Amino acid sequence: MKKLLIISTRTKAFAAFAFVSVVWGSTWAVGKEGVFEMPVLTLSYLRNAIAGIVLVGYFLLKGHSLPRGVDLLQILRLSLLLFVLNTGFSLWSLRFIPAHTAAIIGCTSPLLISALQILLHRRRVNVFFISGCIISLLGVTILVYDSVPLMQRGYGLGIVLSVVAVVAWCIGFVLMEGKKEAMNLYHSFGWQLLFSAVILYVVAVITDNTFPLNSISAKGWMAIGYLSLFGSILAFVCLAYIINHLPSGIASLYVFINPVVAVIISVLLLDEGLTSAVAIGAMLALLGVWVSVRKREQNHLSKTAV
Repeated sequence: MKKLLIISTRTKAFAAFAFVSVVWGSTWAVGKEGVFEMPVLTLSYLRNAIAGIVLVGYFLLKGHSLPRGVDLLQILRLSLLLFVLNTGFSLWSLRFIPAHTAAIIGCTSPLLISALQILLHRRRVNVFFISGCIISLLGVTILVYDSVPLMQRGYGLGIVLSVVAVVAWCIGFVLMEGKKEAMNLYHSFGWQLLFSAVILYVVAVITDNTFPLNSISAKGWMAIGYLSLFGSILAFVCLAYIINHLPSGIASLYVFINPVVAVIISVLLLDEGLTSAVAIGAMLALLGVWVSVRKREQNHLSKTAV
């Protein structure tokens, strides 16, 4: 009976892993469409507000208490990292760079997560990690210096925004993974979304980037709905389940599938060109991530095998 329960839990975790991998790959293309229908801040705070209200409302109805003290500070810190800086800057970057470029830069997050864990836990750096970092850096460099989009206005800003978003996500992921035993991640995600929506709305008002709701097009509302329901509510519930039931190194590997989905959708539906630089850069970036985490994931799998 116990063994069946373990198998069932792992199966659900990998099903959630597959969902997150595909859905978050598609959100790059949806976000790309959305940022040209309304200001980025409007799209960001509406997406987070809708998802946050749904999740927080559900848990309040279930009898969960309001966050306070240390939990409140942790939620505020994660909301800034995961939903203001990561989500907000990722969407902002799509104003300037192709969706598949942003997705490929995002796929390097396991490298930074591994680096942070090495620093925090004082682990030894092996040759696989160093080699993988070099290969991925080469791939991202080829991708970034693609001569075609490099000539476009704002391209450099888009790259910087995308990199900052990745760094924010990785720091938040490591902090969240370290606290997963002490907090309800499902409940926490709801409050993170809600707090980030308030922060983004305040920034939008201060910078005069608000947008009348009745001026948002049908395509814009479809983007908001998809990003809220699939990209935030369902995806983050699945991510919480993954974090709770899979090792952090394995849990972060959804980024291998994200850029593949993003490239396919952006080329087929958004008419973004698939140049040789994009193809070579993407393959090297993914190869580098795989090389850097391969040894560690083999150790994880051998330890968790039943």
